[in-house]
Order: sequence, then structure tokens, then C-alpha cells
Amino acid sequence: MILLAGFLLPGCATIYRARQAQKSDQAPPGERTVTAAEVSLSEGSTLTLEQAVAIALQYHPAMVQAQQNLVIAQKQTRLAISGYIPSLTGQGSYRRATGNVQAPASTTPGLSAPSPPSNESSDFWSAGISAEQLIWDFGRTDSAIRQASAQQRAAEANLRATTNTVAFQVKLAYYQLAQAQALAQVAEDTVHQFQVHLDQAKVLFEVGRRIQYDVTKAQVDLGHAQLNLISARNAVKTARAALNSAMGLAEEPGYRITEPAAVEQTATLEELMALAREHQPELQAAIAEERAASMAVNGAIANLFPSLTFSAGYNWTGADFPLVWNWFISPAVVIQDLLAIPRKTSQIDQAVAQLRSARARRAAQEQLIYLHLSQAVAEREDAKQRLELSTLVAQQAQENVDLVNERYKVGRASAVEVTDAQVALSQAQSDQVTARFDYLAAVAQVQRTIGEK
Repeated sequence: MILLAGFLLPGCATIYRARQAQKSDQAPPGERTVTAAEVSLSEGSTLTLEQAVAIALQYHPAMVQAQQNLVIAQKQTRLAISGYIPSLTGQGSYRRATGNVQAPASTTPGLSAPSPPSNESSDFWSAGISAEQLIWDFGRTDSAIRQASAQQRAAEANLRATTNTVAFQVKLAYYQLAQAQALAQVAEDTVHQFQVHLDQAKVLFEVGRRIQYDVTKAQVDLGHAQLNLISARNAVKTARAALNSAMGLAEEPGYRITEPAAVEQTATLEELMALAREHQPELQAAIAEERAASMAVNGAIANLFPSLTFSAGYNWTGADFPLVWNWFISPAVVIQDLLAIPRKTSQIDQAVAQLRSARARRAAQEQLIYLHLSQAVAEREDAKQRLELSTLVAQQAQENVDLVNERYKVGRASAVEVTDAQVALSQAQSDQVTARFDYLAAVAQVQRTIGEK
């Protein structure tokens, strides 16, 4: 009974977990959309970049899918290992039946004729236990285990790749929201400056120092700035929705974000590519899949050979107790499907083709990493140079606005000059903001491409 309980209890626990998993109303966050309250986000709360990444890594559905894919691969490995575990079978039966037989056409002299059919019946009891153990199958089971282990390593690498991708998407969305807010602030400042200019134009017009054109021009400029502000504010809303989605949310909690910290990255393309070849998870997954395909070739070849098994058993049979007992042992050489050699050789060729395909995917992945890394490094350097130059241009544009405004007050600058100066400042500030966040995004892309979170 203790032995029976030892077999049944784990099965009962597994069934219980399976039944619980079927209850969709009890699904944990990640298998369902997490709420803002569950991640402690509310109106006015502050969300840092690190917190946003942590939320996504814990609750984003892509993470749950990758984690469960790893669980599947782990169970496949255990299933492959079970090929070396002996099988134990028990059976018991009871039968009550009549024993009527058909009378022969002729009766041998000296032998009595069979009794006529009747409803008389008798008992028959049977019970037994048997075990079977694989001794050797020329590497077929070993290849299956190695193949499953390689696929498990591929699933582990894919989980790391998903982690990096989810973290990158959150970083990118966070930077885009910060950029949208900064551009909205530039638009608000521009509206404010044009409003100040309009007020100045009205005052100067009233005292006869400016003409009506200046007032009208200032009103038009203010209207254009207000239109740009509307677009900028809508861009903020869109960026917030993108960040919420990247974290795995389907609502707007109304949080505030902090100013992203400055980062500095100076590694060369060659240095980064060396790191990518060693750590990049998509490449590691491709290497593991190539290994699994190689083990599949071994398994297909081993399938040509027989397997050696050993079985033994003990049984009890009889019509009355105590039952009669017997035992048996049976070593066996099993050759499956002797006429299937063409099919098995085709399976070998198929496995070889899959191996070559996996090897080509590995090469393609390495080349794709190089391409993405080259692009990311180029974008990083481009953004860095644009940031340096746009910062200088923004300073000069601000000085120009201050100078033109002072000249306008004393009648030495026209309304067109004021507009041109303010537009140039707004554009320079926008370029500075864009370059800054382009640099942050490029650094994040480099980190993702080399396998860093």
C-alpha cells in the first residue's frame, strides 16, 4: 500500500495542478492582463525606468510564454530520460464463464462424448506483475536525451532573448514618452513666447510704434504654435499608451515618469561583435538548435539497429485459492519493421537536411546580428554628433531670440525677424531633444543586440 501511495500521490498532485490551470478566472497576472493596482501604479505615482522594466519582465505575456516554453522543453528532457527507466506493469482480473465445447463430428472409440451444453460456470482468477528494462539500443535513447537537452538550452536562450527584447521595448517606449513630453514642453514654451510677442505687438501698435501687420502676424504665429502644441500633446498620449502596452498594461494609471539618466557608451563595433558572439541569446539558441539537429541525425542512424531488452514477471492464476504461481525472465533482441530500411534511410537524409538548415540559420543569425549592430553603432555615433551640434545651435538660437526681441522693442527688428528667430529656436530645441533620445535609444539597441538587458 505504501508503494502504491508513492506512485499515486504525485499523480494526484499533478492532476490537481492541471485542474487549477484550467480555471481561467484564477489565472495569475501575465496569463491575464495585469492591473495598474497590482503593480502599484496610480494617479500621480512616479514610475522610474527600472520599475517599468521590472513590471514588464514579471507580467508581460511574452515573458510568460517564453517561461512556459522552457517548462515544456524541461519536461521533454525528462520524458527522454525516462527511456532508460524500467517499466513496471501490474494486472489483475476475474472471470466467471461457462465451459461448453462443441461435440466432434465422430467420437473416438473408448472416449466419452462431451457433456451437453449447460449454464454451469466456474471462476477464474488472474494477477501478475512484470517489468521491462532497455539494455541497449545503439544510442537511440541517448541521442533523444541529448537532442532534448539541446532543445532545452535553446529554450533557455530564447527566454533570455525574450527578456532582452521586452526590456528593450520598455526602454524604447520610456524614452519615446520622455521625448514626447520634452517636445511638448518645447511647444508650450514656443506658444508662450509667441503669446508674449503678440502682447508686445498690441502694446506697440496702440502707442503707434508698430503697424497692424505686426499684430496680425503675431496672431497667425501664435495659432500655428498652438496647433503644434495640440499635436505634441497627442503624441504624449500615444507614447503613454505604448509604454503601458510594453509593460503589459491595458489601462492608463496616470503615473509620472522621471528624467532618464544619461548614459555613455564608447565600445567599438569589433569589441561589441566579440561580445555578441559570446553572449547573444538568439545566436546561442541557434547554436543549441544546431546541436539538437546533430543529435537527431544520431537518433535516425541508431534507428537502423535493433534494441536489447530484458523483462521479468510473476503471475498467479487459477479457479480456486490459493492460486498457482509462475515466473518468467525474457531477454530479447527487438528488430522493428525489417522492411522499412528505405523509410529509415530517408529519415536519416531528412535529419541531415535539417542539420544543414540549422547550421545555415546559425550563420544567418550571426550575419543579422552584425548588420543590426553596425546599424545601431552608426545610429549611436550619428545621434552623439547631432546632440553635440544641436546643443550648440540651441544656445546660439536662444541668444539670437534674446537679441531680436530687444531690437524689436526699440523698433530695430521686424515681426518677420522675431518669427524667424523663435521658429529657429523651437527647431533647435526640438533637434536637441530628438538627438538626445535617439542616442539613448541607439545605446539600448546596442545593448539588446549584444545580449545585455
